[in-house]
Amino acid sequence: MMYDVLVVSLLGLPVATYSLYLEWALAKDPDYKPVCDLSDVFSCKRNFGNKQVRIMGIPSSWIMFAYLIPMIVLAYLNRPQLAFALAIFGALTSVYKEYRIFKYGKTFCPVCNAFFAVAFVVLYLTYQYL
Repeated sequence: MMYDVLVVSLLGLPVATYSLYLEWALAKDPDYKPVCDLSDVFSCKRNFGNKQVRIMGIPSSWIMFAYLIPMIVLAYLNRPQLAFALAIFGALTSVYKEYRIFKYGKTFCPVCNAFFAVAFVVLYLTYQYL
């Protein structure tokens, strides 16, 4: 079992859950102020409320779960080659997401950057198993 990949992926689940909550809260109440909205520069609301930041119309939270759940399963089943392939997808997706955030949102999103960090740590860790 790839314990380190499993732990980091499990630590990403609260980030994905909060991301899902933000999507729901902002859809329900556009005036909702998330905890991660610190200023105009550090803002989750400007990114989660912006449809241009989504990847092919898919919200970030769904992408996070679609990445983390299979990664947890692959880490538990000790499948390093498949986990590395998924980690490459996660890293590339998060780079593209960061590009869209800076292009359209023009902010620093703490939740999005937490996922970015998780994706790259998992990429590094899965590479160590090859």
